[in-house]
Amino acid sequence: MEASREEILKALEQVIDPELKRSVVELDMVRDVRIDGGDVTVGIALTVAGCPLRSSFEEQVAKALAPVDGVPKRAARWLTRAPAKSNSPSSPSRVLRGQIPGSR
Repeated sequence: MEASREEILKALEQVIDPELKRSVVELDMVRDVRIDGGDVTVGIALTVAGCPLRSSFEEQVAKALAPVDGVPKRAARWLTRAPAKSNSPSSPSRVLRGQIPGSR
């Protein structure tokens, strides 16, 4: 049985932004959750390309998703936010793809 989007988001509540000390779910950094036959890809928005905290997020995501039933393979898409234009929300400007450490 594959995991649900809700189970993935619940697990990702454990992923804490080291600078802001709040969950990536609470901070609305999780932009995408894709589930395909048990393979899970999450899109997490980072504030800058080359974010020095990316490895911390990778480790936390791997640890958070490891115990979730029905998730044999995990991957992350790292999105960076473009500078906000006046009166419009910021949008992802670049996608960085990577396999999460410990993924099967």
